[in-house]
Amino acid sequence: MINNSADDLELVAALEAKFTQLQRVISGGCTFSLSKTTQSRAIATLNVAVPPTDTIVISLLDSGGKLCSWYNGPIKLAIAETATNGTAAISPASTTPNMTNGVYTVVVSYGYSSTGWANGDAATLTVSDPDTPAGIAGRAISDATFVMSAITGS
Repeated sequence: MINNSADDLELVAALEAKFTQLQRVISGGCTFSLSKTTQSRAIATLNVAVPPTDTIVISLLDSGGKLCSWYNGPIKLAIAETATNGTAAISPASTTPNMTNGVYTVVVSYGYSSTGWANGDAATLTVSDPDTPAGIAGRAISDATFVMSAITGS
């Protein structure tokens, strides 16, 4: 039996918040949100001994734009580059990491060989739901991407 004690009211409020979030997930699914989706980098900064890095915070959001802090499960990451002599890698290196409370942070780093990065080269980080039939919370989630473009200028 629920009486109106402060503890009971807090419990009811917490349950209502969880049910609201669950309803948003069921009605509209979730989306990946990236802290940034594009970055232009000057070739001169990429073809050096210590090139810059890009830190990307990945968040899982419900249809109302609220963080899915209940999600502590896998996502899938892929890194690729279109450069002949430029390279890109992620750290941590896992391509199937687990989010914690709906968030995961990855660092994209760049390297080069021989002539290095050229104008128009790009590196792409793709974030997708895990390779399971159910996706996340029974829903397939659209991929999200971050693209670094190598440019001649600054």
